[in-house]
Amino acid sequence: MEDLAEAFCRGAKERPGLRYSKELRQLAIEYGWKARAQGCSRRWIAEQLGVSESSVIDWLRRSDEPCVPGSSRVHEVKLTEPAVAVSGPVLVMPSGARVEGLSMRDLVSLLGTLR
Repeated sequence: MEDLAEAFCRGAKERPGLRYSKELRQLAIEYGWKARAQGCSRRWIAEQLGVSESSVIDWLRRSDEPCVPGSSRVHEVKLTEPAVAVSGPVLVMPSGARVEGLSMRDLVSLLGTLR
């Protein structure tokens, strides 16, 4: 995997102009998907490649599929305990954070402090 980052960095130093070639972007995408499959953050990937995090995000987002054979954007989740039905309100935030077990009044209060 490190050879991809080194090849990208070498090519980036030698590139004419400011834009990255399609080949360089493909190296970055392949490196990015391999690193993501190992749990690396996009910020870390950007630091390793010497580019902005927004470039990494854009390149990975524009690539249709991960370039790593056998990897996937979908992760299997196995429950270790049986799921329990929750009675009462549940707050699920856009980040995926889930809050259960509070009264409606406490949830409203919590949301007020998060604003």
